[in-house]
Amino acid sequence: MIRAITIQPAVPGPVVVPVRGVKAKRSRDERRYSLTRPCAHCPFRTDVPPYIRRECAREIVQSLVRGEFSCHETTISVEDDDGDARMIDGPRSLHCAGALIMLEHAEAPSQMMRIMERIGAYDPRRLDMKAPVFRTPQAFIDAQHEHKHKHEHEHEVEHDPCHCSDGGCEWPAGMMMGASAVACEGPPEQLDECSECGEPTCDSCMRDGVCSICREDEEG
Repeated sequence: MIRAITIQPAVPGPVVVPVRGVKAKRSRDERRYSLTRPCAHCPFRTDVPPYIRRECAREIVQSLVRGEFSCHETTISVEDDDGDARMIDGPRSLHCAGALIMLEHAEAPSQMMRIMERIGAYDPRRLDMKAPVFRTPQAFIDAQHEHKHKHEHEHEVEHDPCHCSDGGCEWPAGMMMGASAVACEGPPEQLDECSECGEPTCDSCMRDGVCSICREDEEG
């Protein structure tokens, strides 16, 4: 049924004027979240051998905080400027059910999931919560391949993240997604140390050589 508005004319009898596009927009929203079970090769399945890089898995998780992730079987292939094929959303792309199930298990629905649920375009009760899917974003990341050569592991140096982890922190130790925490990659180089406490601090959390935590202690 097409949504309509009623205009009262000068003569007796109302005139109904269709508002075009409303039904189509709602139908697209409802279809977008219509998948209830992960596809056979979903990267979020625990019974599928991992096939993506750990860095890519971390990027997917971070994008899910405010964005969406489409089921790869509903995306379309395009050629980029370098002639390489890449997958992008198409007019019929659907949200990955595996990602939805994982975030629901972790009690960390994304911003878009919450919005779609409020407008009635997404119902988490329809998801197959018994499907073999990772229970937390961190478990999904940890299960993926590092994709590094042996000599890279031998010479790799791990640097400590910023100990402040303020809102604008460049290198936080991790981020919270509902009831679970997701570890972030450390900085490529050693961070400067706070002149007061000696802890590693990123540029965003440092001011005049003092970290934000020490500044708060001094001001308090």
